[in-house]
Amino acid sequence: MDFVELKYEQDGRPELVFEMKTEASSFGSRLAGTPVRNRLMNLLGMCPEQRVVIDFEGIPLISSSFADEVLGKLFAQLGPVTFSQRLELRNIAPTVKQLIDKAVLQRVGSLG
Repeated sequence: MDFVELKYEQDGRPELVFEMKTEASSFGSRLAGTPVRNRLMNLLGMCPEQRVVIDFEGIPLISSSFADEVLGKLFAQLGPVTFSQRLELRNIAPTVKQLIDKAVLQRVGSLG
């Protein structure tokens, strides 16, 4: 059994669960988001056949710069189709969802 299986697989499901509360030391800056985005990109690369569920349970608020650094940049790097096929966001507080939506939409606007 490898590290990915031990850390991210749950109950034999075909998806990998990335628990945001255990992956980031804080949610308040771009600097805090960079290693999170890098881990997600590595996970996607190591497990190309599996979806990655990003679980936001227990996180009531993130900064807009953290949202952009992690999800805005992932959206720009992966493209909309791959992003929606490979990633699923779960247990998102309404405020966090709004910040993520805004970050992704701003990235989309800057691409065109």
